[in-house]
Amino acid sequence: MIVFLIKRLANAALVMLVVALMAFMIFRFVGDPIQLMVNEQTTQAERDALRERLGLNESVAMQYLRFVGNAVQGDFGISYRNQQEVMSLIAERFPATIELVLMATIISLVVGVPLGVITAIHRGKW
Repeated sequence: MIVFLIKRLANAALVMLVVALMAFMIFRFVGDPIQLMVNEQTTQAERDALRERLGLNESVAMQYLRFVGNAVQGDFGISYRNQQEVMSLIAERFPATIELVLMATIISLVVGVPLGVITAIHRGKW
């Protein structure tokens, strides 16, 4: 049983790394994040300094490793669009997410349980 759990945890970790890689690469292909963060009057030196501060001048592999290492510690960085901490954005939207989850659960129970009972009563008749 312990071996089974270890294998399942290893598989889950691998899946999480692959999903993180896919998400990371999708945002890399969107374009230069510096363009989203600065206006047209920003000088090239200021752009380069911002790129250095955010670590965007490193190789993609190093950026990904830094991203995963920080994510494991709960640091998801700064949103390029909103220029706020990602965790604060998640925390801000968390109550609405919980509300949606609860409503979806209630609706699925209200619809699913009666349909399951009806199906069990009429088993083999449809």
